[in-house]
Amino acid sequence: MQPPFPISQLAILSKVPRYQETIEKLLDKASEQNLEEAWEEMPFIRKTDLHERFPESFGFTREELTEMAAHQKVEIEHTSGTTEESVELILPEGWWARQEARALSLNQRILSTFEPDSFYDNAPMPPRRVNIVSPACNNDVSFTGVPSCEARTLGRILFVNLSKHPFLWTDEVKKQMLEETLDFKPVFLDVDPVYGTLFADYCRKQNVCIPSLKYIVSSYEYLSRAHRRYMHEVFSVPVYNLYGSTETGHLLMEDEAGLVKVVKENAFLEFLPLPCDDALKECVVTTLTNPYMPLLRYRIGDLLCKREDRYRLMGRLKDAAFTRTGECVPVAWIDDAITVSQKILHYQLIQSADNPSDWRLDYYLRNDKGPLSDLEKRLINGNLSTFLGWDFNLEFKETDYIACEPSGKFRLILAHRDPCKGTDKPMP
Repeated sequence: MQPPFPISQLAILSKVPRYQETIEKLLDKASEQNLEEAWEEMPFIRKTDLHERFPESFGFTREELTEMAAHQKVEIEHTSGTTEESVELILPEGWWARQEARALSLNQRILSTFEPDSFYDNAPMPPRRVNIVSPACNNDVSFTGVPSCEARTLGRILFVNLSKHPFLWTDEVKKQMLEETLDFKPVFLDVDPVYGTLFADYCRKQNVCIPSLKYIVSSYEYLSRAHRRYMHEVFSVPVYNLYGSTETGHLLMEDEAGLVKVVKENAFLEFLPLPCDDALKECVVTTLTNPYMPLLRYRIGDLLCKREDRYRLMGRLKDAAFTRTGECVPVAWIDDAITVSQKILHYQLIQSADNPSDWRLDYYLRNDKGPLSDLEKRLINGNLSTFLGWDFNLEFKETDYIACEPSGKFRLILAHRDPCKGTDKPMP
C-alpha cells in the first residue's frame, strides 16, 4: 500500500519526539522508490502508548500547552475511556467541527442542508441539530449542575441530555427533552444510537413527530440494526452512520445511498487482516489534519468488513466474541443474529465467566409488539449457535434496564476471552 506521506513530510514528522528515532532510521534506508517498503516497517501504536511521556512525546511542555490553549490555538480534550483508559489529546481549535463537516459532506442529502458559518469564514457547515448522547461524549463540551436550555445551546447545536443513564430518564426529563427539541426545530438529530432509540420510543408513545427533521446521524458507538430500524420507523427520516473516534476524528460516512465512504481528507486508513476471515479487517489510522498530535499507524481497535471498495462497520475488537478455536465473531454478526426479532429495541449478550459455553441475552422490548415468542427465541438461539458453536447455551432475560459503561456508552456484547489462546491479538 502506498504510504500517505512523501519523504519530505516524513522528515518533518521526524521532529516529533515520539517518532524521531524510528523515522530517522527509515529515512536512512528509504528513497521515493522504496518508501512503501520503509513505511511497512513503521511500528504500530495504541491508545495506551499515547500516555507515555505526554505531552513531551509530541514536542510540548505542559506550560507551552497551557499557554497555547489560553490563546485558543489548541483545545486540550480527553477520550471518553470506553475502549481503553482515557487519554489527553491536543487538537487544533475548531478541528473537530471541520473533521465532521468533511465527513458529512460525503452524503449529498446532508450536504444540501449545510449553511454558511461566519465562525468558519462562511464555509458551509452542518445545520441546526439536537444532540442526544452521553454528557461524557460531547468532545469539548461538558455540563455540570442543571444548566438552562440557553446555556446548553452552542451556536446551531442544542444539547438536551444531561444523564449517562437513559434507561432511568423520568417522564419529566423526557417531556422536557422533547419540548426543547420541538422548540429548537432541528434539521437533524446527532445521536448515540441507544439514547436516540429511547428518545424515539418516548416520541412514539406520545404520538409526536418533529416536523423540521430531515435525517438522523448516529455516531459514538455501534449502530445496531434494531436502533436504526426503530428510529427510522418513528421519525420517518433516513438514519446515517458516521464512524470515527475522538483522537482521529471522523473516518467513514454513509452516503445518501447507504454506502460507506472513507473520509480521505481526514485520515489514511490501512486494513490488517484477521486470520479467521480474509474480509474481516482491523482498522489502522494515520491522521492527516492534526499537526500538534499526529498519529501514525494508530491501531484504533475497530473492525471492518472490506471487499474491494465496499465497507461494513463491524464493531470494536474489544466487544467481539470468540469461538473455542479462537475465531473472531464481530459485533455485526451477533447483531444480525439477534435483531431478526423486530420486537427488541436494545440488548446485551453476556458470556458467563465460569462456563464459556453459557450466555445470557438481556433485552429491552418495544411495548406494542408483545413478548418474544418461543419461535423467535429458537431462531435467535440457532443463529447465535452458528457463530458461537453448537455447545452454546443461551438464557433469555427481558429487562427494562441495561447498564452502560462509565463513559455512558453501551456494549452490546460482554465476552470473556481465554488469554492462553491469544484471541485478543488479531495479527502477529
